[in-house]
Amino acid sequence: MTSGDVFQAIADPTRRTLLDLLREGEQPVKQLAEPFNMSMPAISQHLQILCEAGLVVQRRAGRQRLYRLNVEPLQAVFSWLLSYKQLGLEAQQALGEEEFMLRKVKKTVLFPYPVQQVWQVITDRRSLSTWLLDNNFEPRLGHKFWLEKYSVPGFEEFIYCEVIELDALERLTYTWQDSLMQSPTIVRWLLTSLKEGTQLCLEHSLTKPASSYTMLNSLFNGGWDYKLRYKLPQVLVDTFN
Repeated sequence: MTSGDVFQAIADPTRRTLLDLLREGEQPVKQLAEPFNMSMPAISQHLQILCEAGLVVQRRAGRQRLYRLNVEPLQAVFSWLLSYKQLGLEAQQALGEEEFMLRKVKKTVLFPYPVQQVWQVITDRRSLSTWLLDNNFEPRLGHKFWLEKYSVPGFEEFIYCEVIELDALERLTYTWQDSLMQSPTIVRWLLTSLKEGTQLCLEHSLTKPASSYTMLNSLFNGGWDYKLRYKLPQVLVDTFN
């Protein structure tokens, strides 16, 4: 396995989503295929590529194969990203912060639930722990909180945040800072009540230099897609149906 294998493996959004799914624990291919509109043989092919890159380990259990995540090869990815920290800092000083601001990941999803219920699952600590990450969040302006992310050897395990904007049932904004970032990024949730339910819009504004933006954008895009289109809807169903 080479670092090139790892970069190639995570370049595909389907494989990034599979890695997100495997963060929940060991799973068979049938379960992993559920969120996708593709056949199990196609999913198996993606899993094989991840196995060859060392990112996924498989074992037999009776008549089925079980797959689990192996995070250690991601060290090469994070080392590559962190190598740009000093370059990014120097560029920001030379060109100004505005050159690197407003790089956004934007996602919009319509849920067939009233705005009060959607607001609850993005602001309730227990709900957030189920669909996002373990946390000590409180919906209170100025509240500083943490999100506990999956541990990667050699890197911090927490994302540090602060609520900077709060308008109940309409808007929630907080900073988002972890070891990959020169300065905090911004996560903004916008809720709109519609006849069909609630439209939830996520904006994650990145402040990384262009040199590492592509990789970060890919990681955020895949992670948010999975959580908003699979994990969060399941919490709504389990809580209110």
